[in-house]
Amino acid sequence: MLELSRPQRKVALRKMSKSKGQWNRIVEAIPEPDVFLDFGPGKINSEAWIAKDVWPNCSIIGVEACKNRHAKLKNYPGRLIHAAVDEGIGQADGYVGGRFGMFMFGEEKYQGNARTAKANLEKVSVQTVTVDQLYEGGTVFIWADIEGAELRMLKGATSLLSSGQLLALNLELWPQNAQKIWPNYTGERCTADQVIDFLSRYDIECRGSRQRPDLIHGDFESKDWFTDFLFVKGA
Repeated sequence: MLELSRPQRKVALRKMSKSKGQWNRIVEAIPEPDVFLDFGPGKINSEAWIAKDVWPNCSIIGVEACKNRHAKLKNYPGRLIHAAVDEGIGQADGYVGGRFGMFMFGEEKYQGNARTAKANLEKVSVQTVTVDQLYEGGTVFIWADIEGAELRMLKGATSLLSSGQLLALNLELWPQNAQKIWPNYTGERCTADQVIDFLSRYDIECRGSRQRPDLIHGDFESKDWFTDFLFVKGA
């Protein structure tokens, strides 16, 4: 496994300082997993680098759908796959672009908001993989930032979910009132409540959002949108 250089380690630790509260919650909630699944890493020195620092013995698998973002992930500290994580194996249509050049499922035009409305968008077809396809045993932690496609990902993870080996997930989710907040977004979208309900079937509990650990279920306010939610396997 690739060892982090000193400059990479310093950058990773600086990044961790910005999300230290969330990582502290994760480390306190679960033991070191055997596998860290990183969906939508996007840029260098992101969560995979932090995970390698926090859990030096875990294996890391990253999946990035955007071709340009995938190409920029130099010295990724694990196995990196150019694909989108989905509920099935094959191909799927979507588009890349917007302010950050991310990939989103869907065939309708993404209009965005004032910051991204003028961004160039490209319609693409990408290879898709499932969580169950990637899973080869051991305990797992998932970090996913996949632009509203969380239910698609979870529907392709039922074997792992049923195995009891999924220790926890950190998911960036839409709030319940996302349609009101961002009415022009016409791509794939699921809400925090939908994900909470789905995972509860597998005895995986919501521990709230990064800003609001007490917020477990309900009509999330605009300040709670696009935020990291922590889910942990029940005792």
